[in-house]
Amino acid sequence: MNIKIKILAFLIFTILSSFVSAQGFYLDAGLGVDYNSTTIIYNDDNIKNSNFSYMGVNIGFKAGYGPFSNIPIYFTIGYENIYGPIGLGVIFYPIQLIQIGTSLGLTIDMGFAWDISAAIELGRSNHGLLIGLKYWGLTQEYKEFGYYGDRMVNNAFGMFFKYVYRHKVKWILIE
Repeated sequence: MNIKIKILAFLIFTILSSFVSAQGFYLDAGLGVDYNSTTIIYNDDNIKNSNFSYMGVNIGFKAGYGPFSNIPIYFTIGYENIYGPIGLGVIFYPIQLIQIGTSLGLTIDMGFAWDISAAIELGRSNHGLLIGLKYWGLTQEYKEFGYYGDRMVNNAFGMFFKYVYRHKVKWILIE
């Protein structure tokens, strides 16, 4: 799938998500900027491992369901970053303003990916804006010049901006 199709799908998903009002439905979609550090581990003792870093832009969205029993936990499935990890996640709000999330998934090349994020949610109703930081990584098979058995390991730290819709839990203060 080329980048134009991904961007078009992301825009359509974002526009349609603005009309969501289902109770219990969770949705976020947005953009981020990452600093990536990549290592290629070669399966040949005669070739030194390769290290490089770069800045990248990613897109992502998650959809899910929550809260459960008035506990602000949401279970999601989503697509995060340009490399294509598709995975399952959990999002928790320890207080109304702060979101903490994590997810595990598979890459398009059947590698393994993970992410951990923390964000501040701005918004009064069920709709809001997330501004946050994310650490993510992946490992997958790397084929250079047709050789098999090499691995690529990527770690990234970045910042993101996302639209979010969620059914909010009413917080009860006990005196």
